[in-house]
Amino acid sequence: MPASDIDVEATTEEPHGTTTATTMNNATPTTTTTTNPSQAPTSTHTNTEKPQYTIQLPALSPKHIRFTYCNVNGLKTDCPAELENLLTSFLPHSPTILGLIETQRNWKNYEKTVSPIRRHMNALQNTKTTKIATSHCYEEHTKSNIYQPGGVAQMILKPIQSLVTDVDSDKLGRWAWQELRLDGTRTLIVMTAYRTCDEPTNSTAQTTAWHQQYRGLRKRGIEAPDPKTEFYNDLTKFIQRRQREGALFVIGMDANEAHDHDDVLDFMCETELVDVFDDFIPDNRPPTFAKGDKLGKKQIDHLLCSVDLLPYWTNAHIMDPRVGPGDHSTFGGDLNLGALLGQADLRGIDPTSNNSRLLVSTDVKARQKYLSRLRQQHGAHNLSDRMRRLRERCNLTKKCTANDENIFQAICEQLYTTALSSETVCKRVGPRPWSNPFQRAGKAVQYARKAFTI
Repeated sequence: MPASDIDVEATTEEPHGTTTATTMNNATPTTTTTTNPSQAPTSTHTNTEKPQYTIQLPALSPKHIRFTYCNVNGLKTDCPAELENLLTSFLPHSPTILGLIETQRNWKNYEKTVSPIRRHMNALQNTKTTKIATSHCYEEHTKSNIYQPGGVAQMILKPIQSLVTDVDSDKLGRWAWQELRLDGTRTLIVMTAYRTCDEPTNSTAQTTAWHQQYRGLRKRGIEAPDPKTEFYNDLTKFIQRRQREGALFVIGMDANEAHDHDDVLDFMCETELVDVFDDFIPDNRPPTFAKGDKLGKKQIDHLLCSVDLLPYWTNAHIMDPRVGPGDHSTFGGDLNLGALLGQADLRGIDPTSNNSRLLVSTDVKARQKYLSRLRQQHGAHNLSDRMRRLRERCNLTKKCTANDENIFQAICEQLYTTALSSETVCKRVGPRPWSNPFQRAGKAVQYARKAFTI
């Protein structure tokens, strides 16, 4: 790690709830270890006034996915060796979602940009299904250039590629996103975003990302746009629209503003997003930008998510920007997607995995027997009428009492019990987990319960 006149702490995050922090300064290194036997999500930030960086991540469990983001300050897709070195540098992090910021590529030139990334990632991951979303600001007069300022790229890797249902990007190069299905009621939109710096004062060629976005916004009829302000305006509108449709969000972003800046806080308030780092690095955030060996002063890279997802994070990390592939920190976190999907092992949803074939039955007689038994059980317990009466009463009173909550929970538990017992009776093929459709049905009931109590 390069020497610096700024003392920081480097944190080694180990499995099983153990965190080791080593102070990096001119004195003899000292180590502090804290153990969390329950393995509940806890802060990796010890009681110290010095900021700390993560230097080692825990092993990723089969239930979790890892979000990894970095402002790479240029992606050399036309230099195979440099591209391979950069992508390989992220593999020790075991990313499931990899977001690259300020890629500086013209993604319209597919053969020289997207194709090399896909080819390298497929080879590194031993797969042919890497999902990529990209964004840059297209301008007619620079369409032949492979270089374009700003821009982002996001990749979804094993084992969750099969969950991707949609992909799109902002036309000004500010963000790209991919949508994952969770169940019949909700989806998860994962996004990589880049917000420009302030208007450059030393650029006469007007070729920066700020200038490109300024021209693009002028074409939309905005007289004197501020690209930094319009970034939040446009992104807020998109998020709010998709939230009304039932989408949850995870966003990795270079905001070029500190996490406690008014613009960032206002954006989070408008979109009802929360800062994932609050639970893991609540105080004295480490800087996420460096110029050479000199650290910046603020954390300007952020990991945000929908409030509903907050309990599912088990780790969040910020690494030293002086030792990464770009000039910003590699940052991210681990999300227990298995809990959201009702899966003990996410490898089971990978269509290229043999495990995925153990969860699906083509036995028509068993399926018919299962549905028949479910109808009989639901009728015997009068579940439909009980749910209808409960809903009508709550709609009439405009409230949901504690007793209503207990009744609804009892109905839910009865639904789970009848579904599980019916599957066990109708398909006797040894001990095995629920099949995907039954798991998603269970999650739909959970989300219905949450919506019912709002």
